[in-house]
Amino acid sequence: MRKLALALAASAALLAAPALSAAEIGDPLPSDEGGAVGNPLCAEQVFEQPFLDWNDQRSYTLVPNGSFELGLEGWTVSDGVEVRPHANNLRPEPGTSALYMPPASAVTSPPVCVTPDYPVARLYGKTVIPGRSAATLRVEVVYPPAEEGGTARRKRSGTLRRERTWDSTRKIALSPGQIAKAAGPDGTTMIRLRFTTRRGAGWLLDDVFVDPRAR
Repeated sequence: MRKLALALAASAALLAAPALSAAEIGDPLPSDEGGAVGNPLCAEQVFEQPFLDWNDQRSYTLVPNGSFELGLEGWTVSDGVEVRPHANNLRPEPGTSALYMPPASAVTSPPVCVTPDYPVARLYGKTVIPGRSAATLRVEVVYPPAEEGGTARRKRSGTLRRERTWDSTRKIALSPGQIAKAAGPDGTTMIRLRFTTRRGAGWLLDDVFVDPRAR
């Protein structure tokens, strides 16, 4: 009964989320987009283990421009969001950029190719005003429409607690069941990650990854 209740609650959360406009999520995610052969985003993914220092041995692949070294290319952002100079010293190749999100702002990632075997996402972050108890970051997954011409669906995946210093966030569930529903005949589909700050606190984000291996 508890599993049934959790499943019903997850479905209700998905249905209750208001639709996002094209301006909020970027270019549409067609219901049949994807494919390891026809889509280079699937075929060219490179895997690494970026979170070994946090006892996480999963292999991850970087979301397109997930390091923000190409500025805001591919990302859909609200007013005030910008790329700032930053070297992520928690990474072997620190890079030079991070994404700044002011209070009450939102960003949506470029499409990333996934299968139901991609259970989680993870990134590095820091709260700009860490003293506020409400300095959290909401994370949602945007899925393709159930049918061609439909509206992209989104589901809340969790809330990240404030990070007083640069650190890895916890793992973020990607709901493999929802991915399976959206997947094409080859088992792949395209999703986006959406991050939203609360009023009164901003965040810095860097190196956004998804996990391509089920555990």
